[in-house]
Amino acid sequence: MTQTDPSVIERFVDIVDRFPDRPALWARNQTYTYRELSAIAEATRLRLCEQDVGIGEQVGVMTGDGVETYAAILGIMAAGAAYVPINGKNPLTRNLEIIDDAEVSALVFEEADELAERLSEGSSCKLVQAASHPAKSGLRPSWQSAPELAYLLFTSGSTGKPKGVPIRHDNLSCFLSIMLDSGLYDIGPEDRCLQMFELTFDFSVMSTFVPLCAGACCYVLPQSRFGAATVLKMLQEHELTVAPMVPSILVFLEPFLESRVRLPSLRLSLFCGEALPDSLARKWTVAAPNGRVENLYGPTEATVFCLRYLWQPDTSPAEAVNGVVPIGAPFPRSRAVILEESGTLSQKVGARGELLLMGEQLSTGYWKDPAKTEAAFITIDYRGERDMAYRTGDICSIDERENFIYHGRLDAQVKVDGFRVELGEIEHHVRQLLDRTSIAVVAASDKGRTYLALFIERPEVDLERLRDELKARVPMYMVPQEMVFVERLPLNLNGKVDRPALVRSLMS
Repeated sequence: MTQTDPSVIERFVDIVDRFPDRPALWARNQTYTYRELSAIAEATRLRLCEQDVGIGEQVGVMTGDGVETYAAILGIMAAGAAYVPINGKNPLTRNLEIIDDAEVSALVFEEADELAERLSEGSSCKLVQAASHPAKSGLRPSWQSAPELAYLLFTSGSTGKPKGVPIRHDNLSCFLSIMLDSGLYDIGPEDRCLQMFELTFDFSVMSTFVPLCAGACCYVLPQSRFGAATVLKMLQEHELTVAPMVPSILVFLEPFLESRVRLPSLRLSLFCGEALPDSLARKWTVAAPNGRVENLYGPTEATVFCLRYLWQPDTSPAEAVNGVVPIGAPFPRSRAVILEESGTLSQKVGARGELLLMGEQLSTGYWKDPAKTEAAFITIDYRGERDMAYRTGDICSIDERENFIYHGRLDAQVKVDGFRVELGEIEHHVRQLLDRTSIAVVAASDKGRTYLALFIERPEVDLERLRDELKARVPMYMVPQEMVFVERLPLNLNGKVDRPALVRSLMS
């Protein structure tokens, strides 16, 4: 890490010193100043130190929407450990698998409950209750220089096993430098920023750390009232100025965007996690007339996002392809190139193929999975230089303005409400539950929102029981919303399941 890229903790401590009495976090209808948040984080750091948890370890966090959770993440990182978010709403077996795979040494939770006990009993990690009251002093890191790993997120894996993505401090520090120091964004102490994401979703990294490292206030969406109506209410009642969102939120608000929704205080809308329809972008600019709209792109492996496209109401509609807004051009210190079907690497206008990403935000591979790492992280020779590149699996092209355009996937991976989902993982679990029954899972779109549908050849399946058994194995966003019986799955000329035909049948 260079001197120009301070760590997230160094940035946060500096902001606390500069703006101790400014609001830092709004959670559960209460506002906490930077001084208060820092002291609560320090209390959790001290608890971890008392349990001999520290530098170089992975610490799980049972995700919540209270100050305890957000302070705990800061305390974990200040202790020199990496945080691993654990969503208690996900199946117990899945969470135990993540805790074991991540080698979690301690699990931090907001309140003692049965779930925390069961997770602890099913693993070898220690239980540490997050502090809710401040220590006598503010947060101070336990290390001289930031350790290697900042956080570890687990995404859907095609083999049925969650896939770990480790992000180093230098990756995160580079991302924060672009967001806060490059001049591309001007987020500062006067801003009020929305945090609507579950902490297992990497967009939460941006919507948490950017405001807390900029002196702004982070407004946490209540998990108990999650939904588009609550998002809109928070934007309006708190006059939020910065809103990172997934486009699917706009789908639910679309009927009201041009007539009933007005957000004059919103000056920066950042969309990521899914393709952004140009129709929704147009309507959102009417609802937030004083704001800037950006479409952002980036997989978890590239630290939140690394491409950006600025929506211009006069010119952008003509640049949309198939009704989808371009994903734009790379961040400073990131690079992108097209791997054409011929094997040629190109950044020229008109090039089309798989998008490869390079640069300082890029992870070096998957957690304890050399086979997947070797397949996705490759060394390329381009313009006389050797570089490590990540194969995104996304099909993209380059337009006349040198913007990258998203066209779809090479594989069976989709985004549902911003979460990355491998259709193969769902099929893996369904086949286990149905004893190798011929099945197929597809993703379809309804009014701009992606949903999952399961097709089954065997009509005697108890769908309610199957749905309940799936809920015990995968997160709710991976449980198909529709389950359809068919006499026989359609096949294409290659003898494979004709997934486009199944999608078309949903539309008929």
